[in-house]
Amino acid sequence: EQAPGFICISHGPEHVYEFVNPAYARLCGTRDFIGKTVREALPEIADQGFYELLDTVYATGERHVAENVGVSMSRTPGADIDERFVNFIYEPVIDEAGDVTGIFTQGHDVTDAHDAQEARRVDAEFLRSVLASSNDCIKVLDLDANLLFMTDSALRELEVSDFNAIKGCPWPSFWHGQGNTDAVAAIEVAKAGGSGRFQGQADTMAGTPKWWDVQMTPILGLDGKPEKLLCVSRDISGQRTADLALRQSEESYRSLFESIDAGFCIVEMKFDEAERATDCKILELNPAFERQTGLQNALGKWVSEIAPDLERHWYDTYGRVALTGEPARFENHAASFDDRWYDVHAYRVGAPDDHRVAILFNNISDRKRSEQALRNVNETLEQRVTERTAELMQAQEALNQSQKLESMGQLTGG
Repeated sequence: EQAPGFICISHGPEHVYEFVNPAYARLCGTRDFIGKTVREALPEIADQGFYELLDTVYATGERHVAENVGVSMSRTPGADIDERFVNFIYEPVIDEAGDVTGIFTQGHDVTDAHDAQEARRVDAEFLRSVLASSNDCIKVLDLDANLLFMTDSALRELEVSDFNAIKGCPWPSFWHGQGNTDAVAAIEVAKAGGSGRFQGQADTMAGTPKWWDVQMTPILGLDGKPEKLLCVSRDISGQRTADLALRQSEESYRSLFESIDAGFCIVEMKFDEAERATDCKILELNPAFERQTGLQNALGKWVSEIAPDLERHWYDTYGRVALTGEPARFENHAASFDDRWYDVHAYRVGAPDDHRVAILFNNISDRKRSEQALRNVNETLEQRVTERTAELMQAQEALNQSQKLESMGQLTGG
């Protein structure tokens, strides 16, 4: 009666109940047991193998031990089928003559332990699937920074053919120079309960150079103190190469941007409710901008502040470029910029809603003055040629008249 586990005793080959303790009744539910066979008292466990096991133990006299076995039955009349998990022993009861007369059943309901173990199994399986799906190099180190574990993805990324060959090795030894210093520092931060992070270059086991982004965090024990270290490394070699190429491109662009003689700026257009350009702010400019325009300290300012008399046609042209996205190439005059002429190429940059226009321009005032001077010379020459031609025609007319009079005199005998 006081046994912690469930107990029952059955008699004869039909397994008639002689005794059940309260734990057995709690397991199997409220029902009549005494005097009934197992098949009569527990009809819902048919086809679950228990009848057959009892028959075998009775027939052979050999005990049967089982662990974590599922059994499905109604624990109260009319209730749904409930699955429980049990550890149990079927022990044959043998008389003085050596004959089996019944079976002693003893066991424990281990459903809670089974469910907890199953939950841990599901969690572990989920963790394994997460680790397997990650392309990061995930490693576990002890507090001395020796390698204890690596995921399959880590083995692939680091080109490790046999983990046992490096298991137990100090992880910082895979880093050299500044990388080694940074790795040791990250470990110390994690051992103190923090998160250490750095980027560095380290070769794989096959000698392939790679750049890594590394994060080191503590794995806490039950006492809340660091017990192990979790190291997650991500291959950023492609990103590093792209960043380097981008920096080189930016440096080349910046060098070109600052060295060209042409003026350059990027402006943000301002519009009124009728979408007519009313002003523009200078967001970026190169050194030649000041030489080309004569405007000083223009960066970040609205043009209306530094050139309030700028002609309307400039705003109209740049506003049209910003709204339509159609580039414009033209020459025009800016009286407010010391009466200068410019050759301009304007085009939209960025998103359409940014209303930004890039402007590349050259001061062509000298060329325009030369062209005007040449036109003036041509006009003067044309006038002189016209006048000289008229003089020559008058002289020719006078000569023709003189010759005509002379011929008339000869005819009259004068």
